[in-house]
Amino acid sequence: MNRSRLASIVVAAAILLATTGAAVTTVAAAQPDVQISSVSVTPSEPAPGETATIETTVSNLQGSDGAVDITDVYVRKSGTTDEYGRAENVGSVSPGGSVTVPLSVSFDEAGDQRLTVHVVVRDEDGDYHAYEYPLYVSVDDPDEAALSFSTSEPAAGSATPVNVTVANSHSEAITGVQLALDGDGSVANPERVTGSIASGSEQTFHYDATFGEAGTQSLTGEVTYTTAEGVTRTVSKSVSVAVDEAVVDAALSVDRSTADGSSATTVELANFGNADLTDVEVAASAGGEVVGRELMAAVDPGATSSVSVDISGSVDEPVTYTASYTAAGTTHTTSVTGQSSVSGEIRLTGVEATRSGTSVTLQGDAANVGSTDTESVLLSVADADGASSASPSGEYFVGAVDASEFATFELTADAAADASSLPVNITYLVDGERVTKTQVVDVASGNGTAPAGQAAAASGQAPGDSGGPAAGGPGGQQGPGGMLSTGLLGSLPLTEIGIVLALVVVGAIGFAVHRWRNP
Repeated sequence: MNRSRLASIVVAAAILLATTGAAVTTVAAAQPDVQISSVSVTPSEPAPGETATIETTVSNLQGSDGAVDITDVYVRKSGTTDEYGRAENVGSVSPGGSVTVPLSVSFDEAGDQRLTVHVVVRDEDGDYHAYEYPLYVSVDDPDEAALSFSTSEPAAGSATPVNVTVANSHSEAITGVQLALDGDGSVANPERVTGSIASGSEQTFHYDATFGEAGTQSLTGEVTYTTAEGVTRTVSKSVSVAVDEAVVDAALSVDRSTADGSSATTVELANFGNADLTDVEVAASAGGEVVGRELMAAVDPGATSSVSVDISGSVDEPVTYTASYTAAGTTHTTSVTGQSSVSGEIRLTGVEATRSGTSVTLQGDAANVGSTDTESVLLSVADADGASSASPSGEYFVGAVDASEFATFELTADAAADASSLPVNITYLVDGERVTKTQVVDVASGNGTAPAGQAAAASGQAPGDSGGPAAGGPGGQQGPGGMLSTGLLGSLPLTEIGIVLALVVVGAIGFAVHRWRNP
């Protein structure tokens, strides 16, 4: 054979090999018309440790001489004998038919994997034929869902809020999202579920975790979801949490300011520690007995909570308010003592006594010195040695007097000249009960006694006259053509009267002269 003919044969062989496509047979003899039509990987980018499915479609072309049996389909790392999966005795394929063979594989590490799919068939003559198909798979860590944590400063033994956020950075929505939180502490309701999280969105799940010990503790969040390709994946993340020793520091205060006559007292509990105050109950006690009890909301660190405690009945002695609560896993109490609401009480204040002979007039205020209202207040002069009530105001009905308010009154009585005080009966209703008491009022000389001239005029005597009534008629009244009675003049200074009369006379003379000169 000459050189030119040999060169032609080599070129023809090269062209033949170039047109055979991706399917290459290692058998030099005549072979059936079989090829690997396609190979696909689901998911297209599997995660390390995740099961992926490689589907290989083997076709027996229409022009093939007969059916073939697929004896082996397997996947190896290119250039090695490391095998990821194998299927044997798949079955026969007639001319014009095809079969798809799935293989489950997984990869331990992330990165690009160079693989080769091998197919072995046996024809009707019993001869074996082998085919290969190159395959490249990118193995990546899951990036559809990302976890992040947010916690406050936890204290040992106290529930700590923990927020776990699931963010979807994938181009498609993730569905069937399930999140579980676990770790060194105990977590209330640790498993949460949501339907889906849209692309570019996030959802935050709220937990309460309790750590039994101080120091560095850990929490682990694990989210399971399904991708748009129908692949279920799980992503986990752990964080370290610095847990402080529990500090329980609470203070209790009371505010007796009331409205609309209410006897309730506002009790406030402040939390200055780092532990939650839970199961809070406030009890009010007086004289060894509980007179009021209320529940209070939990108090977070740095916060306050208050409740209104209504004291049962009327308590006129100091009341002790005690808050019982749970903090850092143990029970604590905090107390404060404050005065309860004081029952209404009527007391006569600012009393002025005016004496005229044996007649005494008392004027002043009936003051309510308590913190509750009083009703049906009645004042009367009590009968005593040398004293008794007298008309026109022997009794005086005051009516209702609100808390810290007062009402004026006027009482009249007969009293001996040497009487230095008068007893006054005070009756009223308070908190549904009637109260009766007596207050002694000072009427001694110099304490509300009328001036001598006024007192004398009231008794019908001229100043300095120890005799009977002044001339001019009974009781010193003015008789016909007589002088002004001492009953009137006795209470007016004579010098001032004279001056006034002189001015009147001068004015009258001036007016007469004016009229005479100007007729």
